[in-house]
Amino acid sequence: KDIILLIAANKMDLESKREVDNHSVHVYAQSVGAHVVHTSAKNGKGVPELFLELTRNLLKYEASKPRVNRIQSRGPRANIAVIDDDNRRKKDDGCCVIL
Repeated sequence: KDIILLIAANKMDLESKREVDNHSVHVYAQSVGAHVVHTSAKNGKGVPELFLELTRNLLKYEASKPRVNRIQSRGPRANIAVIDDDNRRKKDDGCCVIL
């Protein structure tokens, strides 16, 4: 699975005007493999949790992929390499390493 789906169930500050009940939201989310985070853009509730959930899922996804020391780009900038080498980071005296 190469896609992370999150549903931002917005308008949690207007619970009395809800048009879709929570159960239906969660049933739908489960059917498409998504996570639900209830949010309110008006007061900011749930927004940090939404980004934390996204970050957790991205980290879990990245951890599940096999580690590769060097990945060559095949795109228009094929001379750019992405470095992912823990030993190099420990030995490197430079200020930066591209991950």
